[in-house]
Amino acid sequence: MRINKTIQFLVLGISLLLGILVVVNPTKAAIDPVPAHITNIENLFAPPLKESDSELPVDGVTVINPAANDQSGAIWSNPDNRIDLSKDFEATMLLNFGDSGSNAADGMAFVMHADPRGYNTIQTGGTGQQLGVWGSASSVDVSPAIKKSFAVEFDTRHNDDWDSAPTGILGTSKPLVRNHIAWNYPALTSSYKDFGIIGSKIRLIHNDVKEFPGSDGKWHEFNVKWSYANHTLTYKFDGQDPVKVPIIVNNIFGTTQVYWGFTGKTGKSNELNQVAFKKISNIPITSQNYKVYHKNGNALGAEVTKDNPAKPLEELKGVLTINNDPTSGSDWKQVGVRYKTDGTGILLRGSPMLPMI
Repeated sequence: MRINKTIQFLVLGISLLLGILVVVNPTKAAIDPVPAHITNIENLFAPPLKESDSELPVDGVTVINPAANDQSGAIWSNPDNRIDLSKDFEATMLLNFGDSGSNAADGMAFVMHADPRGYNTIQTGGTGQQLGVWGSASSVDVSPAIKKSFAVEFDTRHNDDWDSAPTGILGTSKPLVRNHIAWNYPALTSSYKDFGIIGSKIRLIHNDVKEFPGSDGKWHEFNVKWSYANHTLTYKFDGQDPVKVPIIVNNIFGTTQVYWGFTGKTGKSNELNQVAFKKISNIPITSQNYKVYHKNGNALGAEVTKDNPAKPLEELKGVLTINNDPTSGSDWKQVGVRYKTDGTGILLRGSPMLPMI
C-alpha cells in the first residue's frame, strides 16, 4: 500500500527555523549534470573496504574509478539490498563514462554475483580490458574473475587480443567496434575461446554485441528486469532494443540471493566512471517536509515564518510529513519512525520506534 505519514509534536523555543543545505560538487565542464536520482544510497551500496580505488557515494553518485591510470574499483549492494532471484526485480541506473572521447579506457561492467567475498569483492591486478570482472586475457584462466557471476560490459576501448568475435571461417575472429556492450559469465571457462589457428588467440566471447557512445560526458540510462517466472534477465541501454538473457540461477550463482553493482577499470589510458541509481524496485523512495506552526488550541495555527515569528517561550507544534514518492520503486509495507529529541523537544505521538501500518 502507498501511504503518507504525518507526525506532529511540540517544540518549545524561539523562532525555530530549519533549512536544508545542498552542496553541489563541481564537475568538469564537458560532463553533464546528473539527472534526478536516489540521493541517499549510503546504506544501500558501498565500495569494497580494501584495495578499491572507488570513492564513497556523494549525494547518491559514486565514482567507480577516477580519471587516472591503472585503477580498479567497484560498488556493491549491502547484504540487505541483495537481489532476491525468487522474486521479480527491476532497477534503473544512470551511467557516465567521463569525457575522454577516443582516449578513453577501459569502461565498466554491471555485475550480479555470489562471490564468497560478498560486498568486499574486488579484482586486483590484471589489465584494464578485464574491467574488474573478467578472467585472464593471456589464457583461459578464470581464477582472476569474480566468482559465481553474470556481467554486462560497457567497453570503451578495443583490444586486439581480447575484443573480437568469431567470423565462422576456420575459427578465426574479427575486431569488435570500439564502444560495445555485451554479456557473459566471467567465472565460466566456456565464456572464453581460443580462436587461433596458428598460436593462441584467447578471446572473451561477446554475446549480443551492441554499440554505445562511450566516453561522451553524458549520462546514459541502463535498466535491468529480472523475471522469476521466466528466469530471464532483460536489460536495456538508453533507447536500444532490449536484450533477454535466460539464466539458470542454481548453475550460475548457487543461490537466489545475489550481490549486484558495478566494476570499473583503467589501464594506460583512463576515463572517469560514475554511477547513480534512479529506481530500485525493492527500495521505497521517500521525501520529507518539516514545518513549525503556532498553536490554535489543540489545532494547528499559522506557520512560523520570518514575518510571523514565534514569541519567547511560546509553545509551538512541529509537523513532519514523510511521503512515499510516486516514482518510488516499492510500496511501504510497514513504516517505522525513529526520532531523536534535543533540548526542549516534547513528543506528542510516537515512540523511539513507532510501527505504522
